[in-house]
Amino acid sequence: MKHQSITVLLLLLVPMQSFAQEAEEPTYSSLSLSIGHTLVFEGVRDGERTPVSLPSWALDYNYYIHERWIVGLHTDVIFESFEFETPSDGDAVFERNFPVATVGIVGHRIGRWFMYAGGGAEFGDETFGVVRLGGEVAHSFDEHYEMLLGIAYDYKVEHYSSLAITAGVAYKF
Repeated sequence: MKHQSITVLLLLLVPMQSFAQEAEEPTYSSLSLSIGHTLVFEGVRDGERTPVSLPSWALDYNYYIHERWIVGLHTDVIFESFEFETPSDGDAVFERNFPVATVGIVGHRIGRWFMYAGGGAEFGDETFGVVRLGGEVAHSFDEHYEMLLGIAYDYKVEHYSSLAITAGVAYKF
């Protein structure tokens, strides 16, 4: 009698389990190339502290783990040397030569925007820690190509902060 009760219970639960399962959503990746300008807020020009706008490129890889969630690796390069003033060091001026930032991110879709946050490092003469907040909106041309507009705020820990505005193209695969 005990085995029959267990068998009946299992037969009742199996169909419920199959109804509870959702169809798996396809996962995919994207690789994007963007061009933009990066505004360094603590920049120095001609001995005066002033925000400095610099040309930059970005190469980003994103993996869509769900239609609303991404994880990725974002790499940015500023194609110009610049000087900046560190707020914690008073009037000390430092030079940065063609820095490359690599940041791991996690993002979530809010409407048409993917908002993301992450951390990593900026490599140059010295290595700085980076905390990033950003977002991008995409317009799909077909199932593989998108046009992107993005904005990202970087805080280079204890050194300087910047805001990048970019436009680019992504390939989804």
